[in-house]
This record gives sequence, structure tokens and C-alpha cells, in this order.
Amino acid sequence: MIKTQLVDRRNVDDLLPEICKLISGAALVGIDCETQDDARHEGLNTLMKVDEESREKSKTSRLIFDHRRTVMTGFSVYPENHDTAYYFNLAHADVENRLAWDEVRCVMDAKSSDAWWISHNAPFELTMFK
Repeated sequence: MIKTQLVDRRNVDDLLPEICKLISGAALVGIDCETQDDARHEGLNTLMKVDEESREKSKTSRLIFDHRRTVMTGFSVYPENHDTAYYFNLAHADVENRLAWDEVRCVMDAKSSDAWWISHNAPFELTMFK
């Protein structure tokens, strides 16, 4: 069973060096990002028939992302053959424990040039990380 570890302001200094070391030694690294787009263009809300109170789109509408207004709230990495997956808080409601991108970019940079990122939705992930 794989454990999960939240990485935020409270523990980033202790965990980041070890995470980067694990990433640098892994041939495969799972990666995922979480986003929210509540600030999407109002025209998209109309097109998707978003309920003003629940902020949920109609079940009969397609989901359309407004990439310019989407916020990455966090991302996770899992180095192959390790017992823990790590999730980084970038923009969750827990404001005082958020991390800045500049603080955790080293996780991305740690991957060896001959290693692979593994993602369930690579086009979306690539777009959001850019």
C-alpha cells in the first residue's frame, strides 16, 4: 500500500531534499495536478449552464476549461518503487500553509533527463504546468 504525504509550509524544509533525491533516482515518476477554475469567463458558465449557487455545471453540458483563469491548487508526485506519494499545497484554502511555485519547482527539475513522467492526462497536465 502506498502512503500519502501532504507537503506544505509546515514540513517542506524537512521533506523537500529527500523528495528531490527520490525523484532524481527514479526511472518513472507519476505526476498529477489539481486545479480549480471558479474565475472562468462568465460566457463559459452560461455555455455549461453552471448553477450560480452550487457552481456545478449541468450534467448535460461538456466541461470547458478557461486555461488563462485556471489556478493550479496543487500537484502530486510518486517516484517509482517508493512507498509514498507526495502532494504539494500551492493554492488551497489553507492559505497560511501554501507553498510558492518557486519553492517547489526543484521537484520538477530533479527528474533525470532519461526518466519519464507518467500522467493519466498528459495534454492537460502539460498545459497546466506551463
